[in-house]
Amino acid sequence: MKAKTMDELAAFIGRTLKLKSLEPGAGMGTTRGWDSLAHVHLILALEEWAGVSVPPELMGELTTVEAIAAYLDAQGVLSR
Repeated sequence: MKAKTMDELAAFIGRTLKLKSLEPGAGMGTTRGWDSLAHVHLILALEEWAGVSVPPELMGELTTVEAIAAYLDAQGVLSR
């Protein structure tokens, strides 16, 4: 599987959350439309998009684009 890029990740998050643009530092609670329900939907979609499993105990930690990117990087899915 080809590694995903940060641009692809940002585009995926934007599409999934139906955002017109994704600001640097975007995260749950600071980005309009990224609430707890949208976050659950995002993580479930992320698992399918990236081909990884996110343990339930990590869902509460992956609440920013940067945290998601770091997790995917650690899983070998993201090319930075």
